[in-house]
Amino acid sequence: MNAAEARKLIGKPVTWLDTWCPKRGFLERQGVILEVQGKNVRVDQHGMTDWKWLPDMRQLKLKA
Repeated sequence: MNAAEARKLIGKPVTWLDTWCPKRGFLERQGVILEVQGKNVRVDQHGMTDWKWLPDMRQLKLKA
């Protein structure tokens, strides 16, 4: 996903795969995109905000 596509998801709940774990594989994360600046994405995860690197957010999509 590129930055323009991520901007369309601002304010919406999303899921993505993050942090590869040798025992469990990728972990699914959930949050709301607050801001996109280049390839940096600010995400609210259960009340805590953090900046993520867009290429690291695998399979970013709207939460079903």
